[in-house]
Amino acid sequence: MSDNPPPLDVLSLLDVYVGYANTTIKHAASQFPSSGSSLPAYFPDPWANSRNVMYDGKAWPQFFDSGCVRIDNANPRAVTIGSITVDLPGTECSDYGCRPVHFDRWPRNKVIPPGCKWIITEMEGIPDLFPPAPFPNAVAPNTLFDTSDYNVLPHGTDRSAWLPPDYHDPLITVTAAGKVAIFEDRGHVLDWGGMDIFYVPDVKTEAAQWTQAYRSVPPANLSSLSLSIGQTREFSWTGPLSSDGHYQLIPFTPPRGPTVGFLTAVTVTATDADGHPINGVVFAVFAGDTHVGSAITFGNGSATVNFVPTAAGTYSLSAICDGVKSAPIILTVVLPAAVYTAASITAIAAGSSGELYIRWAGLPNPGLCGSNNGWVMIPPNAPQAMKSLAVSLYYNGKPVRIDTAGCVGAYERVTALYSPGG
Repeated sequence: MSDNPPPLDVLSLLDVYVGYANTTIKHAASQFPSSGSSLPAYFPDPWANSRNVMYDGKAWPQFFDSGCVRIDNANPRAVTIGSITVDLPGTECSDYGCRPVHFDRWPRNKVIPPGCKWIITEMEGIPDLFPPAPFPNAVAPNTLFDTSDYNVLPHGTDRSAWLPPDYHDPLITVTAAGKVAIFEDRGHVLDWGGMDIFYVPDVKTEAAQWTQAYRSVPPANLSSLSLSIGQTREFSWTGPLSSDGHYQLIPFTPPRGPTVGFLTAVTVTATDADGHPINGVVFAVFAGDTHVGSAITFGNGSATVNFVPTAAGTYSLSAICDGVKSAPIILTVVLPAAVYTAASITAIAAGSSGELYIRWAGLPNPGLCGSNNGWVMIPPNAPQAMKSLAVSLYYNGKPVRIDTAGCVGAYERVTALYSPGG
């Protein structure tokens, strides 16, 4: 008989809590705490300077409008947290495209001593909101951790009628000792249930005390997970605001494979031993050792995580739910062919087969596809609204952002089109 104790499941002895750090009081004259002030009564406590707390976030005092997560280590020894990430349901959209709401901003391999707590929230040194050249449409890591401002519901809206069917609890994914655990924010503390306080008359602040998040447990009949790769896509604005107060977006799927800066749909399906789909399975998708997103199966036992590669190369994708892991899929990612910006479109012409040609000063000639005389082409199968947007930008002299991939004769095929000026 061995005298060595059995290995601990360190994740089972971690307690995870969610809260909301907010210094805003609705209609107050000042939203910024004064130097030397103590934490407000409504602020999550413990915080950065509390006993046995390790902290990664902005220093106090200053303006806060941020979700926060706390990990308590109840293990008898130190635990190394390989990574911690947060996924909110839905997709974030701006004038520069859409991206999944996936937060991965905090230190890797963080060591939490026994009996200590680790708090993460929005960080200092927030980078620019828009990704840099040469790929201004590439999806940079989400910058702020203002988790209440996603999937915002207009006041009085019927949640069941407005929210998409894949709307799920915010998910916190933690890796440690080679294992993965996903914790569910069942009270929607991080995203405030999808409603900003300015739509709620009787709520004065978004600040919320710590509430426990619970580790997801796989269904007893879960037998396997499988992966499939769907569309590689990007979105372009059609503007203006739609009737429900949200921007109208056009997805356009070009004939291309997975590409840097584009959303590649990774669909995970959960089944039992007889191949029947299972709903309500909480899973995480990894590219190698990097967590790229978590979600919950619904409908036909499937759910999709939008993977946005930030570099060209080969990725091994897999899904995991507790001890059940999918077979990997190898994904080869390439760079986009070209990204152009211009002060305005200088000419526009319709083709005989429904295509639309657009031109502006400074477009290289010859281009990637040959002697184009300064023109690129929106193909016939592109959404009509994309062609209408090009015409609108031309007649209004608006700046334009154009992404291309592939060739039709000498002309580069347009895959995304919008105005950087909004």
